[in-house]
Amino acid sequence: FVDAETIFGFDPSLLELVTFGSLIAATDTVSVLGIFQQKHVDPHLFNLVFGESALNDAVAIVLFKTFSTTLERNTIHDRESLIDV
Repeated sequence: FVDAETIFGFDPSLLELVTFGSLIAATDTVSVLGIFQQKHVDPHLFNLVFGESALNDAVAIVLFKTFSTTLERNTIHDRESLIDV
């Protein structure tokens, strides 16, 4: 059995992994919207893609903020417990 630390040099926790996942979850649809404008697609489709993109970005921001704050608090707590020992 080979673990992540052996392969990558670090062993991320589940919280670190979901924090990173939420960071990269936001997708950039600016290029798609630009192509839609050039091709003069149906405005309804443009608005649907734009709205879906805005919602995805908002959810990704909330998730990242929540996970990163939790990760930061856990890290600070762990450091304080190490100092107290």
